[in-house]
Amino acid sequence: MKRLNLVYGDAMLIYCIGCVDREDTIARFEQIIPHVGNEEVRAQMFVLKEKIDQCFDDEDWAIFFPKVLRNLAVYLDRDRENFEKCLSEMREELKRLEQEERMGPKYGYRDDED
Repeated sequence: MKRLNLVYGDAMLIYCIGCVDREDTIARFEQIIPHVGNEEVRAQMFVLKEKIDQCFDDEDWAIFFPKVLRNLAVYLDRDRENFEKCLSEMREELKRLEQEERMGPKYGYRDDED
């Protein structure tokens, strides 16, 4: 199997647009690329489409594509876990701030003090 050097975001593009059939993946990229507004992303998608077309045959793609899906699924799960952890911490901080606000100024503290 040939190696494909992926740059940042390529795996996500393959995950979102690709499918098990290499020709269908190339066709999907061809349909989507003209509608992408960001020129850098459009260029990246074009290069990726060309790499898939030139570097893979159908058998290689059938092996490569599921690996991308599995690997990216692991990263997305980790991102989701980190996001949920951060969200939980933010909620706890908000509860703490609301609790402090309800209790009013601390004993011995006056707003007019310097």
